[in-house]
Amino acid sequence: MPRRAGLTGWINRQIAKPGFQYFASALPFGRSMARRDGADIFDLLQGFVAAQVLGALVETGILRALLDGPRSAEALGFRHDVPADRMAQLLRAGAALGLLKRRRDGAYALARKGAAILGVPGLENMIRHNSEFYADMADPMALLRGESETRLARFWPYVFGSKGEVAPEAADRYSTLMAESQVLVARDTLKMLPLKGKQRVMDVGADRACSCSKCCGGTRRRGESCSICPR
Repeated sequence: MPRRAGLTGWINRQIAKPGFQYFASALPFGRSMARRDGADIFDLLQGFVAAQVLGALVETGILRALLDGPRSAEALGFRHDVPADRMAQLLRAGAALGLLKRRRDGAYALARKGAAILGVPGLENMIRHNSEFYADMADPMALLRGESETRLARFWPYVFGSKGEVAPEAADRYSTLMAESQVLVARDTLKMLPLKGKQRVMDVGADRACSCSKCCGGTRRRGESCSICPR
């Protein structure tokens, strides 16, 4: 084990040298590896930017607005009180991510990937709440040391074990998001269950927005939901 660890350490030290990277990239097997690693590292570097672009498109409602048809940067900028040139930057970034597509006339339309985001229950709300986590990550060392209460904990007090009463709006926000996301879980569960020949399915402890009757929609089975509330 020590010898193997020593060899791994030696290899890593060589890879960390710019000269070795230049040499390896000239070799056939090294060239493909260097390109693959380089692409992965770039994805890590631009991941935060991509997430911010996605968050802006969701928060402004641009993705949903484009469901009605293509819009220009000027029209969207006027709608959201954003200068047209700044809005154009956001739209170009969305197109680079494959969420939007630019037409020949300069207007922007919704791309297939952008439309798919709108079709996932609860995904837009999940994207919106990421802004709280990004604010906490502005000082990652303070976050790791636990020096102060995080914004994410204040946003989701129900999850992080807040003591005392939870504000009704916070509880409702959490319940709504969980209810929306449970639709996906329920549908996948129904796909995995051996229901051949079964005509009726009962969901005990049904959620307010994810009832069995809703998840059985589009099938010949009849779904019945039964909520059990503790007294």
